[in-house]
Amino acid sequence: MRIGLIGCGWIAETHLANLSALGEQVTCVCDPDPERRAWAAGLTGAEAFADAEALLENGEPEAVLVLTPPRIHREITVEALERGLPVYLEKPVARDLADAKEIVATVERTGVVCAIGYQWRAITWVPQVRDLFAERALGLLAVRMFGATAGRTWFTDQAAGGGQVLERASHGIDLVQAIAGPAVRVSATGVNVPLAGGDRPSTSEIDDVLALTLELERGAVATVQVVWQRDDLPRTYALDVIGDGARIEGCWIRSSAPEASPTGRPSTCRTTAHRAHMASSASSRPRARARALRLPARRHRRRRHWRRRWPVSRR
Repeated sequence: MRIGLIGCGWIAETHLANLSALGEQVTCVCDPDPERRAWAAGLTGAEAFADAEALLENGEPEAVLVLTPPRIHREITVEALERGLPVYLEKPVARDLADAKEIVATVERTGVVCAIGYQWRAITWVPQVRDLFAERALGLLAVRMFGATAGRTWFTDQAAGGGQVLERASHGIDLVQAIAGPAVRVSATGVNVPLAGGDRPSTSEIDDVLALTLELERGAVATVQVVWQRDDLPRTYALDVIGDGARIEGCWIRSSAPEASPTGRPSTCRTTAHRAHMASSASSRPRARARALRLPARRHRRRRHWRRRWPVSRR
């Protein structure tokens, strides 16, 4: 398949690596920045264009990845869908509700695939957690997202990117709803306090720390906590769930180690380890942890040790 890459910024590095691993061919790229455009073209051997319109008109892609800042998602995505091109659209769908609705309407009218980059709902343990609490009274889901990210110009511009709510917390919101259903009421508190060191420009307009509370249709409460922190501190991306007779701790969404380790251990560590505790129906103590249900995990026992000794690097 001939794939077009629209936007060659920071996140494009991850997507190009993934496409290469899958054996897919990137044949055309575009970006208004000539340096980023040249970088992507040199890496892939693709034809380079200065804007999306030229790529769509002359690049002859069979599918496109739209990796631009959110406020220009609508124009590019609608044009690609109208041409019958399947689209992978980086989250969020759009910067504002009107643009998002137009993208949705175009998908429904054309029938062309448009996948949004909320990949956490595809984590292997998500269906198991959803099934575990499907018939139980559900109390709390808590998502913790503490980590570093690149301080891109548009990311720190509230009007351009939507800040932490759209760019980072929306991952947690989507994960909560994938497991426990839709939210009916949301509240948020955020503060602008520099915690990210040199990655955070002094002109940043967005909240560095954010706490969301979601009231869910099924009666539960969910929290999504986001911190933009320094690159040399450990990261936490995890989910906890508590319901009637079952409790899940530390569903690790994403965890990584630095590129080089002074301990000589492997340079990367990625885990999806978590524990589920279920009360015994035969126990006289309703809160007793009768048995531990271990869902698929990798290197579960070493996770705590690695996180304690290694600082965590940027994606």
